[in-house]
Amino acid sequence: MANMDWDPTWQWCVRVKENNRLRLKCNFCGNTLSGGISRMKHHLAGTSKDAAACVGGRNKPLPPFVRQQCLDMLHALHQKRIQKEIEEAEVVYNVPLEDEEEEEEAYECDDNDEIDYNSLRTDLDTSRG
Repeated sequence: MANMDWDPTWQWCVRVKENNRLRLKCNFCGNTLSGGISRMKHHLAGTSKDAAACVGGRNKPLPPFVRQQCLDMLHALHQKRIQKEIEEAEVVYNVPLEDEEEEEEAYECDDNDEIDYNSLRTDLDTSRG
């Protein structure tokens, strides 16, 4: 399935050359952008990221709903990327260590052990320079 079939941004731009999907012309202001449909979204949304904001043309002003729809698409894409990073991090960090049980046993603390907090405080006081 081609990008033109599912990305609404294609209705607001045209390819400069039919076989090159990375060089696009804005239907509103007429600016030509390199970088594909993602850069065109930023252009239409007015984010000033990756492209200058579209100001529309004299005969064809940029409708507010186009700017808002592009902003919404960029926000959804950003949220999707964040969710993917979270899921990948969970996979990486939830892998149990091979000797995890041994480590836990080595650091167990008996609740009946008394801790001399005064000696800890003294150690802290003497460690100052």
